[in-house]
Parts: sequence; structure tokens; C-alpha cells
Amino acid sequence: MKPAGKHFKQTTVVAGVLAAMLAPCVLAHGGPYLLPTQFAITRDYVSVQGAIGNEVFFIPQSPIRNGSFYAISPAGVRSKLDGVTTLKDYVAIEAPTVEKGTYRLTTGDDLSRTTRFALVEGSWRMVRAANAGGPGSQARPAQPQGEQRPQAAQAAGGATATPPQRPRFIEESALTPDMQVVEVKTVNKAETYVTKGKPNDGATKISGQGFELRPITHPNDIYVDQGFEFELLEDGKPLPNVAVEIARAGNFYDEKKEYAELQTDAQGRGKVKFDAPGAYILLTNYPAPSRDRAAAPAPRSYSYSLTFEVMR
Repeated sequence: MKPAGKHFKQTTVVAGVLAAMLAPCVLAHGGPYLLPTQFAITRDYVSVQGAIGNEVFFIPQSPIRNGSFYAISPAGVRSKLDGVTTLKDYVAIEAPTVEKGTYRLTTGDDLSRTTRFALVEGSWRMVRAANAGGPGSQARPAQPQGEQRPQAAQAAGGATATPPQRPRFIEESALTPDMQVVEVKTVNKAETYVTKGKPNDGATKISGQGFELRPITHPNDIYVDQGFEFELLEDGKPLPNVAVEIARAGNFYDEKKEYAELQTDAQGRGKVKFDAPGAYILLTNYPAPSRDRAAAPAPRSYSYSLTFEVMR
């Protein structure tokens, strides 16, 4: 690894795609993941841990709740997995692997929540339901539209006070019939690949629907000196300039976590290089959170993770 004192900001263009070396830094976020007990399997089944993790992978914080799990066979056939047990910390999944070849294990498009936004005075605000504070909470009194909270005309010492920021939320009770309201569906997808025998491409083919990662390097054939190349797509179309994070497992006792961050290029492709073998996770959100509340939110928001192994 690179010296611990250096922060990751070094990216280079390799073979026409943006590449990054793993370097010490702080992972920005966690999310759901699937972690198999083995990536190269020999038995007729594989056990998988499904959980929500934080910036230290792979230590489960909570199980993936109320979700469905699927396997795409080496022939490209999708089937629902029934061997699922929910524990307090994670979900234990058992997937049959009778055929030889590569399997993709996935949550599919798991609709985690639906959020409403309202256009108020040129700014999109999240609609907060009356019970958003939880059971027993009291609804906040509605404020007339356009009314600002009282503020002092001057700060201490006679300086002019900073104008207040526009509110990020609007109470559901304050909505009016003439307001424009849109719904944003948040979709989570966690995936991993395992191979029995020789790798094949039947399970890696994309559907052309929703948010997908298409592996260019086979996900069970990744080596330290070759790196991992992939493509991000929505409805089959490449997604340029999408931020991606890749973290290494087993860093619980490390003073600084090992991870890389990069963006896909104009063709929606990215490539990351490694300097150590191990289990890794790729994380991305699309579209990225925006502070521009004047722009209408996208109707769908995706959170994606891919767990894979890098060999020496």
C-alpha cells in the first residue's frame, strides 16, 4: 500500500478509462452487501451473508430486511432463492450451485422507499409526513408558505446577520392543491458472483433495464496486476461521470481504511487497480445527491454494491 500519510487524489488515465490506485482515506458511506463464504466454489451450494455495512467491511450492522434474493445461473436463468434465514445481524442465504460455471447472486431491484418532493418558491423540498418523527410524535404546526422564521436584524457587535437558508422540508399538512409534487423511488441492489469450475459469461449479461453494472473483466477472474474494468448503465445506456468507491475488507484494525474513488468516463466505464489481494466492495449511488434544490429530482434513485475477490 502507499504510505499512510498520503491522501487519495492520484488518478491516471489508463487504456482510455479512468483508473485509480487504492490508497488510505475515509470511506464516505456504507450500504447493503452480499458476501459469499467462497468465491471459487466446489460444492453444490454456497452460503452468503446479506447485511447492511458501514465504512468498515464486512462487519454487519443489520440484516437486509424484507428483501428477496435471486440467483442467475451459468445459463443465464434467474430463480428466486428460498433458503433464507434472517438473524439479528445479517441474513443467511443458501444458493444451490449444481451446474458448473458462474453464478450471479443478487437482491434484484429492491424498492427501499418512496419519497415525495414539492416545489415551493422555486425550491424542491422533501415532504415530511405528520408521523415522520415516529410513533407518538406530534405534528409540527404548519407555517404559511413564504413565511420565514424570525431572525435578528443584526448579530452581536452590530454585524449584519447572515440570511437564513431555505428550508429543506415541508410538512405534509402545509401542501396546497396547486403545488407540484413528484415521487422519487429509491432502489437498492446488492450483488456478488461465484464460480464453480471455469468462469463463463451467462450470468454477467445485462437486462437493459434499470441501473446495472456490466463487468468487462470477469468478476471471478480479477488479479492484482490486471485490475477490474466495468461499465455502468441505466436502461442499457452508459452512465458517464458517476462516482464510484471501492473498499477493501479486513481493515477493522487499520488506522486508516484502504479505498479508492473514481468516476466513470464518457463511455460509462471505469477501471481500478489493486496492490493487494483480498475481498473488495464497489459502492455507488446514482444520481449523486445534489445541493441544487432548484432542479427537479430524478424519478428514481439507485444504490448499488458489488462484492468481489482480487487474486494474486
